[in-house]
Amino acid sequence: MTLADHLATGTTTVARAWALTRADGASLGFTDHDRDLSFDGMTFRAEAGLTARALEQVTGLAVDNSEAVGAMRG
Repeated sequence: MTLADHLATGTTTVARAWALTRADGASLGFTDHDRDLSFDGMTFRAEAGLTARALEQVTGLAVDNSEAVGAMRG
């Protein structure tokens, strides 16, 4: 099943993943999934307890916005 097909069902089970790169070059990955996710050579940690909220998506050239709330642990 493609992602478009999955989203068209009306019941989604997708998770968000955030990748942060610090000024010193260290990269940290976080997810709101219930277990760690790994892709593109990075592990996104579920134990960070991040939750997405205040999601704003628009069409056109505007930038989408999202807010992540939680305690981050690297």
